[in-house]
Amino acid sequence: TDLADWAQTHDVHCANVRWCIQLRAVYAVYRKRTPQIVHTLSEMLDNIFEPLMEVTEDPDVNRNLHNFLKDVGSFSLMGLELGDLVGTACGPDWDAPENPPYSYYLYHIYCRITRLNIARARRGLPAFMFRPECAKQGRTDSAAAAFLVAHHVQGGQRIHRLPALEYLFYLAQIGICTSNVHLQQKLDASETNAFWGYFRRGLNVATCTLNPMRTHELSDRLTEEALFTAKVGRLNGLDRREVGYNAIRQCAFAGAAFEDVPLGWLL
Repeated sequence: TDLADWAQTHDVHCANVRWCIQLRAVYAVYRKRTPQIVHTLSEMLDNIFEPLMEVTEDPDVNRNLHNFLKDVGSFSLMGLELGDLVGTACGPDWDAPENPPYSYYLYHIYCRITRLNIARARRGLPAFMFRPECAKQGRTDSAAAAFLVAHHVQGGQRIHRLPALEYLFYLAQIGICTSNVHLQQKLDASETNAFWGYFRRGLNVATCTLNPMRTHELSDRLTEEALFTAKVGRLNGLDRREVGYNAIRQCAFAGAAFEDVPLGWLL
């Protein structure tokens, strides 16, 4: 609600923008700092999603939040992909002091987004996508969970280390969104960016920005990403058009389709 009030106060609405709300996998931090508010993972997630459900059921509860949600297109999850569900006692709720496995986060956030989307669909309101970060460490459990619950993923640098899952991502055409400018600065000399390999193998890959104030030099960060990707990957005009098409497929605009976009935007 504070974010919605800020958006209303500063009038940040734009018909060409859809916000992605990033959630953090920091249950253990909240449980330690505010035990009177957060004692279980469900309590932490309910603090996030219950106000959204209430305003979906009755917009008059908070008009600022209702209007802001019209500009929200997706939710993301960011955190260390630690823990393994195998051998972990994961009941219906997590009340241990440490963080649950990352895949446990993915499932429970997915459940809440799905429940919220069902309620919004009944009222003709736009639905939300779930596009978590995953496969940064190349862990099988979190990548498999993301395949099952995510519309698209951010990052995905090490899915190629899991050939079976990479093939499933290809078959389902689950989008992988990557900031190649950021990766160029982050990866060491012994590791190559997997983006171009994904692209040549037919996966649904597109570019995005990450830490734009620190990693980009141009004021138009997405243009810089596109130019960098085309130059380093030696992409021809048709290749660049396909990457642009993939970005449309992954975008959170309701009813977005390739045919609806002026051709000049992709050339």
